[in-house]
Amino acid sequence: RETYQLNVPEDISSSLRSNEPMLTPVSSQSPTTSLPSAITPEATGVTEIMETYVDRIAPNVVGITCWFDPGPEPVTRSVTLRFTGRRLGKGPPFRSGDHFIHDQTIHGIVGGSGPIAVTTKIRDINAGQWSVDATMIAMHTPNANSISSENTVVGRGTTLPVYLARWSWLRWRVTQATDSGIVSTRIAPLVPTPAVILGSWAACVFLGILLALLTQSWVISTQGLQLSHVLTVSILSVLGGAIGAKVWFIIIHRNDGRREGWGIQGMVTGITLVALPLLTAWNMPVGTFLDTTTPGLMFGLATGRIGCFFTGCCAGKPTRSRWAIWSSNRSIGARRVPTQLMESFLAFMIGIIALATVLLSSPHHGTLFVAAVAAYTLIRQALLLLREERRQSRLGVPIIAAAAGFVLIADVVGSLIVR
Repeated sequence: RETYQLNVPEDISSSLRSNEPMLTPVSSQSPTTSLPSAITPEATGVTEIMETYVDRIAPNVVGITCWFDPGPEPVTRSVTLRFTGRRLGKGPPFRSGDHFIHDQTIHGIVGGSGPIAVTTKIRDINAGQWSVDATMIAMHTPNANSISSENTVVGRGTTLPVYLARWSWLRWRVTQATDSGIVSTRIAPLVPTPAVILGSWAACVFLGILLALLTQSWVISTQGLQLSHVLTVSILSVLGGAIGAKVWFIIIHRNDGRREGWGIQGMVTGITLVALPLLTAWNMPVGTFLDTTTPGLMFGLATGRIGCFFTGCCAGKPTRSRWAIWSSNRSIGARRVPTQLMESFLAFMIGIIALATVLLSSPHHGTLFVAAVAAYTLIRQALLLLREERRQSRLGVPIIAAAAGFVLIADVVGSLIVR
């Protein structure tokens, strides 16, 4: 049994007041599935070690996606879904791994938010074709006389219909699947999830880096600047930014042990720490280089955030607001605040302003770079409150926002005094 917490604010304004994640693991127990074992000393050969490692990060699974409509009533409920499966081609008695029963509970389903899609991956099963099904076995309504979410009235006789899901990119919606519920095992990363495009993040990041370098080269050429080693400094800075982004993410998630993400603040910090020594060593004008790089940096961030949207990372909180967009966090699909697209638009607009500034007034002493990064960081703190991801510290967002605001004001005032 897997239990998740789904917090769905009624509108965006309530999202700003709430900082709870949509999907919070509460408990996990499954009598028929288990995680692959870790690499052990018995795996002595290189082949055995590689096979064990691959099985850990990309095991063969049965992927099932179902959906249900919570209805228009603005009532907060929890539901328990039961996924069942039987491997085809084998008659009874079944071997271990030829069948499964998997229960999953989701809390905080609010009526009026539209269809909810749930994708689950069943591990530790035998490879082959499977007949799968999904049903709702319980629906829980919080007790109106108690403010505690733990006190619930459970109604097993009242449930909602559940359908196996099919995703339509043209209509941008999840609908009932037309097949008979027959699926084949596949490695976990290849399990299809509604509104998620495999590899979109890597593709958008690559395009963002390319766009940033091209924009930087165009600005330097347009301004008639003579800057040597620009491409070398830029590429090494990108590598430093990648390291900084990973280190930043690991640090802020040191308590939960997550390693799969990247941090934009760490990327900007890494780029700066690598670029400054190289520019100094090659006797290049630091301020000029940073200012001419600013528009491309922001355009690259804007492109990368689009990849986040189609990958399902950095997902916003679910909401019934008319401004919501149906998207997924790679497990639960629902109408959400499009935080990734909002951040992309923020970076794009700052990039446009930076591009106009550097073309009209020429690059100066790096004040444009500082102002752009400070403005981006400041506004981004408000967008972070709209994410479903639980913040590691309640003080982190206001402290960073205050620091960014102070730097932005000081930079603007200082640039005016210099001019």
